Amino acid sequence: MATDNQFMAVGAKGVVHNNEAVQVIIGPDVTNVREEVDDLMENGGWEEFNNQISNDTPVAEKENETEFATNESQLFAPVDGKFINIEELKDDVFSQKMLGDGYAIEPSNGDIYANVEGTIESVFPTKHAIGIKSLSGAEILLHLGLDTVELKGKPFDILVKEGDSVKEDTKIATMNIDEVRKSGKDPVVITVVTNSDQYKLNKFKENSGSKVKHGNSIVLVYKG
Repeated sequence: MATDNQFMAVGAKGVVHNNEAVQVIIGPDVTNVREEVDDLMENGGWEEFNNQISNDTPVAEKENETEFATNESQLFAPVDGKFINIEELKDDVFSQKMLGDGYAIEPSNGDIYANVEGTIESVFPTKHAIGIKSLSGAEILLHLGLDTVELKGKPFDILVKEGDSVKEDTKIATMNIDEVRKSGKDPVVITVVTNSDQYKLNKFKENSGSKVKHGNSIVLVYKG
């Protein structure tokens, strides 16, 4: 079994232990991290990999070397509905900000728009989450519902692909809210800044329970 440090070194955001169960928190780079872990588990090499870790440039330093168009980005409501503080979500991964800081919206319809201007960085195979790299370098995860990975993409239709440029008025997905609820899942739409160790959120423009429309400005994310 790999150690927590080994999972973190290949890109995991955190590791949660619950008795004998282990949950690896990854984020929008899930595909790349999974390929790294699968290769190491199938072909061995954990020991050799450990020897290489100390020589690698930390991810944060690599990102700091990259120049971005701006140091801040505006985050938007990706869907019509009711604004919810992320701490109120009934999922510890999000409410305890294991993936990063952010916010959520209880959707009133299934039309999903980009929550930031930037580039589509990843589309999860199960269609329940999309990663966007903002113009400032903030990595924004758009997560459709709680535990919806188990639905294997059935309630979702993704309208973008990796590499596409998007803005707040770009429709990027649809979600069948009724189907999600009939499956016993919560269709809440969540926005998370997954590199919150480098990017911070300013004061929110909405209070929990307030109604929002897609494209409404929610909060400014800035490097700091």
